[in-house]
Amino acid sequence: MEKAIIHLDGKDYHILPGNDKEKTYMVEIDSHQVTFRPDESGKLRASHDHIPNEFLSRLAQKIESYFF
Repeated sequence: MEKAIIHLDGKDYHILPGNDKEKTYMVEIDSHQVTFRPDESGKLRASHDHIPNEFLSRLAQKIESYFF
């Protein structure tokens, strides 16, 4: 998979495949590396101490709509 660019809240985010694992994605958000992985139900999820969960949830939805 090539890197993709997703636009959210006026910024572009570069989405990279994560460590050769299917449906795992790496994103750099404000100099923080964030990994999105599927949860038990198959939905992408991520958490980070410095980034609001609401924003991460919206970005996960954009990633899912782009790749799935």
